[in-house]
Amino acid sequence: MRARWWGIGLTAVVMLHPGVVEAQEAGDLRAGYVKREVMITMRDGVRLFTSIYMPGDSARTYPILLRRTPYSCSPYGTDAGPDLGRQAARYVSARYILVCQDVRGRYLSEGDYANVRPYLPVKRGNQDVDETTDTYDTVDWLVRNLAASNGRVGISGISYPGFYAWMGTIDAHPAVKATSPQAPVSKWMGGDDFYHNGALLLSHAFDFYAGFGRVRPAPTADRGQRFDHGTPDGYAFFLRMGPLANANARYFHGEMPFWDTLTINDQWNAYWAARNVLPHLRNTRPATLVVGGWFDTENLFGALNSYAANERQSPNASNRLVMGPWYHGEWNNDAGEALGAMGWGAATSAFYTDSIEGPFFDHYLLDGPAPNLAEATVFNTGAKQWARFDAWPPKGTTARRLMLEAEGRLRLDGRDGSSGTASSASSASSASSASSASSASSASSAPSAPSAPSAPSAPSAEYDEYTHDPAKPVPYTNAIVHWYDRAFMLEDQRFAARRPDVLVYQTEPLTADVTIAGPTQVHLTVSTSGTDADWIVKVIDVFPDDAGGPTTRARDDDTPRLGGYQMLVRGDVLRGKFRNGLDRPERFSPNVPTDLRFTLQDAFHTFQAGHRIMIQVQSSWFPMVDLNPGVFMHLIEASAGDFRKTTQRVYRSAERPSYVELTVLP
Repeated sequence: MRARWWGIGLTAVVMLHPGVVEAQEAGDLRAGYVKREVMITMRDGVRLFTSIYMPGDSARTYPILLRRTPYSCSPYGTDAGPDLGRQAARYVSARYILVCQDVRGRYLSEGDYANVRPYLPVKRGNQDVDETTDTYDTVDWLVRNLAASNGRVGISGISYPGFYAWMGTIDAHPAVKATSPQAPVSKWMGGDDFYHNGALLLSHAFDFYAGFGRVRPAPTADRGQRFDHGTPDGYAFFLRMGPLANANARYFHGEMPFWDTLTINDQWNAYWAARNVLPHLRNTRPATLVVGGWFDTENLFGALNSYAANERQSPNASNRLVMGPWYHGEWNNDAGEALGAMGWGAATSAFYTDSIEGPFFDHYLLDGPAPNLAEATVFNTGAKQWARFDAWPPKGTTARRLMLEAEGRLRLDGRDGSSGTASSASSASSASSASSASSASSASSAPSAPSAPSAPSAPSAEYDEYTHDPAKPVPYTNAIVHWYDRAFMLEDQRFAARRPDVLVYQTEPLTADVTIAGPTQVHLTVSTSGTDADWIVKVIDVFPDDAGGPTTRARDDDTPRLGGYQMLVRGDVLRGKFRNGLDRPERFSPNVPTDLRFTLQDAFHTFQAGHRIMIQVQSSWFPMVDLNPGVFMHLIEASAGDFRKTTQRVYRSAERPSYVELTVLP
């Protein structure tokens, strides 16, 4: 969720004299900017710190581009200018007035901070404030007090600032003509950031709130100290930490109130419903450009679902979607030429800024020509090219099932693009080969308790099984990191496929391209020997063994560089007790076959002829997802003794089928 100054920053700044900032990009000096710092009074009397960067000349008037952020408008002081990121540098060259505001309760602004402050549909007086009123009051002050303004305002932001961009779109000030919520927070607990289908994203939530969550006693420019993990190895750190309650006992000591709120409210309830943005994206007036990255660990859900909600609930609004091959906020951070081992063949970030976002704001704020924008401009991560659609998901798609079969076979039904048979996966995918994971080292404080009662392990024509051991969970990445590996959402999955606690199914090499464009539906019939379990499902593109193509980690010679690469295309987790709803946790009956259904977020990817499609199923994804003890309970109440090995089964018979349903373009 962290970001740079504009969007998620502004780089290379040359100071001319106090109060004047001049940006330098690609060796060219732009005309000077004058910086002002003001405290803008809201309707309830609270004052918000605001930095204003204006062109130094008064030859004409200029549009305003506003960013409201909880991440600081630093550097503070009229003689200090921010680093220019890609987006802001573009607007400096176009002579925009750039405005940054510390939101209520953060850094130098007054008031109390609230995470995803709830929207108040009915306001009975000046004391009823939310982020829509703070945005409205800020815009009103700007257009009334900046003589250089042309009276038109745009709002943009990435991640948490994307949430504030949506808040500025709801009940918008008449001067707000266009907004761009990018990777926006939209529905915490429902799929954004910290909870996916009821499972806590442990490393993400812990590492974020270890810094962001400390209470500010008074307005300050101090960012505070970074949390020291004592190791670069996040897997080792969180395994040693043990049960979730140890986060407070060992590290936070009750000083991070929202961490407590987050872990106590571990199911959908009134608290989360009040913070759900999606129902309020209704009859919005400004033109909107919603932006996201296909490999965004944090807010892929927010981009896709807020666009869809606004499209559905604001039928008269101009509402467009852009999805690129990016990690969280990458379109403002680097050229977007590659991510991990995958090169895209072009600078996708520059294309986005110059051909999509820039013309969008120029049109609505500067009377520029109508931008040549499709309803959805999306990047195909398999074909490595942009596509334009008049709807998202595209019209005319069909549902195609990937049926899980014996011996690791995966069959694509219907017009299947394959040879009509399915191959045997080369790792543990049948009951006869399933085995327990080995015990963790003595350094772990999450030891495995005695196993819960299990049904006998024997080869079966009906199911495949594996043993889940919380003392040695499946890692979500092969990289040694804390925070998270930016490229893990397309990482090579061979490290996981080789484990005995991961089921693997794959097709024969495809004889024709198969392009998915939309969500993937997971339908599994499963059982566990415990009373709860997590189910992680991954859709993977398996490259041919002789595949070449550039990879940033390969030797500079003619050796095939992507041979056998298992590219993660989409994956997610369901905490099994929430299989019937995030507000209705329900225990499993041990060893009883049970139906599960959940959705993997949209993807746009071509599995090329000669490639295989693979499905992996597992019960841990650590430490991205917190450990499930195998016991139906509130995880914040779990102790080390509650964690136990469990036997998991995935059924694949005609009576109890398991399959993954793709959204496929013809």
